[in-house]
Amino acid sequence: MVKAGGDVNFLILEVLPRLREGVVVHFHDIYFPYDYPRDLLKTFFPSTESSLLHAFLAFNHRFRIIFCMSLLHYKCPKVLTEVFPEYIPQGGQDGLVEERVAAFTTPPGHFPSSIYLRVGVSE
Repeated sequence: MVKAGGDVNFLILEVLPRLREGVVVHFHDIYFPYDYPRDLLKTFFPSTESSLLHAFLAFNHRFRIIFCMSLLHYKCPKVLTEVFPEYIPQGGQDGLVEERVAAFTTPPGHFPSSIYLRVGVSE
């Protein structure tokens, strides 16, 4: 969670800028293209990592997204089904889980939320 003195802040603001070219970085619980978690309206403590990572990557030519599972979920679910035959896309609308899903429960289906980045050459 993004908070003063938090580990996410340290990783994104202090560690990422120091990584060498070619390093691959993985984050989970990233909800691109949205900057909020799918359970935003059903939880007391929504995760905020997506917002900070999005801000870090904006206009940052040193990092490239190798692939972003949540974007594939929203934009290319058939591709995920071809690669992962057991994949059942989790329903929802506008980046949120379906209304019928009770608070603090896991909705049926799958929602991949990993993102992989590659560090490029410094400019």
